[in-house]
Amino acid sequence: MYRIIYIKESEKLSLKLDNLIIENNSDEYKLPIEDIDTLMLENNKCLLTTKLICKLMEYKVNFMVCDDKMMPMGIMLPYQQHSRGTKVILNQINWSNQIKDFIWDTIVENKIKNQRKVLEIFNKDKEVINKLKDYENLIDNGDSTNREGHAAKIYFGALFGKNFTRFNDDAINGAMNYGYTILRANICRIIVAAGLIPNIGIHHKNEFNNYNLADDFIEVFRPIVDMWCYKNMQDKDFLSRDDRMQLINLLNGNIEIGNSNQSLTNALQKYIEGIINFTDTGDLSNLIFPKIETFKEYEL
Repeated sequence: MYRIIYIKESEKLSLKLDNLIIENNSDEYKLPIEDIDTLMLENNKCLLTTKLICKLMEYKVNFMVCDDKMMPMGIMLPYQQHSRGTKVILNQINWSNQIKDFIWDTIVENKIKNQRKVLEIFNKDKEVINKLKDYENLIDNGDSTNREGHAAKIYFGALFGKNFTRFNDDAINGAMNYGYTILRANICRIIVAAGLIPNIGIHHKNEFNNYNLADDFIEVFRPIVDMWCYKNMQDKDFLSRDDRMQLINLLNGNIEIGNSNQSLTNALQKYIEGIINFTDTGDLSNLIFPKIETFKEYEL
């Protein structure tokens, strides 16, 4: 299993013989970069060497930095790591509207299905559960009737209570935003490694968003974060360091996808590779989606 490194206190991060060197006061720690999946830097006073940053990009490490509020602020992605990058980009630009609408319909269908499964796991309102099941079968033409939006409204109300409002300034929303950002960053890394342009989305087309494609692909995985927030954040007033560690650690969790059990990181990889293969071949068997009810957290 690849390591997820969370840096809270460190004076300097540097490189030595393909190893990450962490210096803090008189202590020094060494980790092979090839073993690192994600590096989260929360200490904004830490110094980094350029050689280290280059080596992190070479190994495609998901490198994230946080702001003063300890929220993920940005990710650093390698530039043109795919050997056939130009061909892949041209294919992406030429994806037909029919293909994009079909992929988006399938993503929304599976997102709503996973939302329904979350409500079933926690024995929530059966009327809402049945409504979501109906929505799964009413998606067409790029979700032109916005079943995704309607589903989200009743889903969050059923899960967190009728008084819950998405994007409020509270602990649950803070945890959801943090968890989604972790998933989004990993998806961006996979997209770039595959040679795709993250700006060009299937459904999301915001000109100010550099990660439209990641915001398309993330949808079916969001309920994993929702489940964690329901179990851990309802009685809390703020997002603690331990909470942040647990949200990052969701990447090490295990989930079934394509009839095999995978770490969440590997599941993201297989899911995105499947979508890319579908755009190349038209073979529906390439489209595989996570079964949210099988997700199990990895114990720290």
